Amino acid sequence: MKTQPFQWTASDICDAVNGQHLFGESPHPFLNISIDSRQVDKHSLFVAIPGDRFDTHQFISSMIHKPIHGIVIQHDKVSEEQINLWKSKNLLCIAVPNTIKALGDLAHYQRMKWGGSVVGITGTNGKTSVKELTASVLTTTFNTIKTQGNFNNHIGVPKTLFQIQWQHEWAVVEMGMNHLGEIAYLAKISKPNVGIVTNIGPGHLEGVQSIDGVTQAKRELIQNLDKNGMAILNADDPRVMGFKENCVCSVITYGLSSQADISARDISETACGSNFLLTTPQNSIAIQFPGPGQFMISNALAASAIGYALTIPLTEIKTALESYEPIQGRTMIQHIDNIHIIDDTYNANPASMKAAIDSLKALCKGYNSYFICGDMYELGTHSSQYHKEIGAYAAASGVNKIFATGSFSTDVCDGAIEAGMHQNDLFCGSLDEITRQVISMVDSGDWLLVKGSRAMKMEHIIEQIKGN
Repeated sequence: MKTQPFQWTASDICDAVNGQHLFGESPHPFLNISIDSRQVDKHSLFVAIPGDRFDTHQFISSMIHKPIHGIVIQHDKVSEEQINLWKSKNLLCIAVPNTIKALGDLAHYQRMKWGGSVVGITGTNGKTSVKELTASVLTTTFNTIKTQGNFNNHIGVPKTLFQIQWQHEWAVVEMGMNHLGEIAYLAKISKPNVGIVTNIGPGHLEGVQSIDGVTQAKRELIQNLDKNGMAILNADDPRVMGFKENCVCSVITYGLSSQADISARDISETACGSNFLLTTPQNSIAIQFPGPGQFMISNALAASAIGYALTIPLTEIKTALESYEPIQGRTMIQHIDNIHIIDDTYNANPASMKAAIDSLKALCKGYNSYFICGDMYELGTHSSQYHKEIGAYAAASGVNKIFATGSFSTDVCDGAIEAGMHQNDLFCGSLDEITRQVISMVDSGDWLLVKGSRAMKMEHIIEQIKGN
């Protein structure tokens, strides 16, 4: 096994991006590829990216005074005057028609040179949790690298692939989307050996218009697996299970359904997580899982499925699942002076809202349950209706009070009223107003679910509750 860092020569770069070598040479191979002008050094190849807020081509003139030896630029973003100025520096310069595409080409080149294995993960909900759990399971047996944070788009996936070194055996790559074709592009870059689809629900509808559009987008991962690959599919989601049709590779299913290859039995939920019996076609093992709710159990089963496929012992899978540390803002339970808060503030869509409400009702066990709800973004023309449905769902589940904030807060309350909830148990207002109202009502043993889309900054409510 090679132990030295991955290295790039000028020839490698030109081959990868099919670019034009304008001028210059580098005195040594490049050891990393960067799009952040603040992080480049003499070992970096800098790829200048035009963005919505700024174009990093504008930073090159100041960067060349640093010990940087290589840049990739986009033809139409620089002038001849700039190019002539850079020629006087000891600098390798390669030009391409599109540097964002070049970034993907470089990432694909590195992935294929490496030759290890990749698991790609997509779905409307649960991608990041499944990514973390999958990496934990694989790490018990293999040298594994994973997506950091939620770098799951056309910029983030290349950044993950650039972190691969020769010693890594597996890379766990999260794949998101907001338009058709994006997951197909990410799959072509990363060339996954295994594809996991967690679920399909209304999310990013502004880009794909409908649930059928979401289904088509998620199917792109499975369509880009070859016959030697493997698809891991959620048996509890009929749309995901539809991917089995015309699937050229082998399939393993997971879920709460007894028909799944990898399933959970004897489920019980506690204030600290969940207990269940992890069951495979051969045997089973008891799991004390720190993630609350059946949705998180489903995520654990997805990670267990790839462990099973790679013949990782159940005892190792158990260790990995039980050592999982919930991610802040993603179905994480916080206990504050005997007040229990489900912090699910990272993001929201209708399916994840309903799953979180289910967790709230399963955990409150007779104590008061408060649903603190922010807007769900990117739902397009049906936003109002989806928010009404969430209000109705929460009311039907029996939550005691709903606190709604945002542009669609009245829709949430209207839906709750239509489902039979009393007006006195509904509150609309700003984050601060809701926080004051909650603090004045909450009592020992009560359970709070706080959830909304990222831009709603719902975590501020939790921070203020902690402060009081």
